[in-house]
Amino acid sequence: MVVKSEWTDYQNRLDETIDNFIQQPTVLGTMFQTDTTLFLKELDYIQKNNQEYLSLFETPTEYGSPTLFVVGDKKYNPNDIHHLYHFCRYENSVGKVKTKQNILEWGGGYGNMCKVLHMILGDLIESYTIVDLPKFTKLTKRYLDNTCKNTDNIVQIESESYEILSEDSFDMFISTWALSESPKECTDYLQKNGLLDPKKMLVSLHQCGNHIPFMEESTNLRNILREKDTIEEDVSVIDGVNYYIFK
Repeated sequence: MVVKSEWTDYQNRLDETIDNFIQQPTVLGTMFQTDTTLFLKELDYIQKNNQEYLSLFETPTEYGSPTLFVVGDKKYNPNDIHHLYHFCRYENSVGKVKTKQNILEWGGGYGNMCKVLHMILGDLIESYTIVDLPKFTKLTKRYLDNTCKNTDNIVQIESESYEILSEDSFDMFISTWALSESPKECTDYLQKNGLLDPKKMLVSLHQCGNHIPFMEESTNLRNILREKDTIEEDVSVIDGVNYYIFK
C-alpha cells in the first residue's frame, strides 16, 4: 500500500522499543492529546453527560510515560479522556452498545482507543482488529500486552495486508482521523468490499480546507459515508471544521 509521505516520515522516526515511547515527538505530535484547553472541554462534557465512566480512568497506567493531568484530587491521562470523549459522543448520539461486537479500527495509533473501549465495554467486545503501519502495529501490541486485561481477542494487521479483511466479519467500524488521512485506494477498497457497511460506525474526519494535505481523501470518505444512513455531527471541541460520522 502506498502511504501518504508524512506518515512514512512519522513511521521512520519512531523507535518502538524504548520505554518512554509516548514522549517521542512522533507519538506526541500525531497520536497523543496534550492540549490543556481541549482536555478540560472534553472532561467537562464527560462529567456532565457520562459521569459513570470517569471512575475507570482516575488511576491511569503510566506505561510508556504518558503526560498526566491533575484535576483536584484526581489524575487523568488526557489521551484516555480524548478517546473516551469520542465514544461518549457516539453513545449519546446513537445509543449505548448492548450486544457483542466484532470491532475493526483503522489506524490504532499505539493502541489507546482499543484499551479505552476494553475498559468501557469489557466482555461485549468479541474481537478487536486494528489495521496500522508496521512499526505502529508492533508498538500497539506491546502497549496492549502491558495495559489491557484481555488481549486474546485483539488482532493486529499491518497496513500492507489490509486486503485480507473480509466483508462479514465486523459489527462496528472505528477510525478517528486515520482513514481520512489514508490513500483514497484504502477507502475505495473498504467501500467496495462492504467493510464500511457494519451496523455501527464511529468515524472522525477533517474538512478544514485545501491547506491540509489530505483534504481530497477526507472529502471522498465523507461523501461515501453520507450515503450510508449515518449521522454527521460537529466535533465542536476542536478548532476548525471537523466532523463525527456515526451509525
